[in-house]
Amino acid sequence: MANLASNLVETASGLGDSVALRVGPAATTYAELDRASSRVAGMLRERGLKPGDPVGVMLPNVAEFAVIYYGVLRAGCAVVPMNPLLKAREDHAMAELLPEHKAARRQEPVHPVYQRSHRRAGESAR
Repeated sequence: MANLASNLVETASGLGDSVALRVGPAATTYAELDRASSRVAGMLRERGLKPGDPVGVMLPNVAEFAVIYYGVLRAGCAVVPMNPLLKAREDHAMAELLPEHKAARRQEPVHPVYQRSHRRAGESAR
């Protein structure tokens, strides 16, 4: 895993209890982000994705984006960020570039890969 995800793993090992993401009063530490992205990477590998495979990520600006982003990188795959506000014409163009795009938009997750722990700023990690 010689990519940007390596930085997360290294930071989590040294600053695991420090806040990595903050959305309103909820905070996620580097250790939590590291563990959650590792679960995403494992799930992608279980589903047969191989290093270099493109993975479309269509999420608004939420903390879960970082978890999925780093998980995709940890699996060795290529992140293809997509805007959830795509117009029909853009959505069609994305389907041309990423054949799995239309099917992925219709599928519900089989199982949760990330469960956020909501903590107020200043609370310690469990």
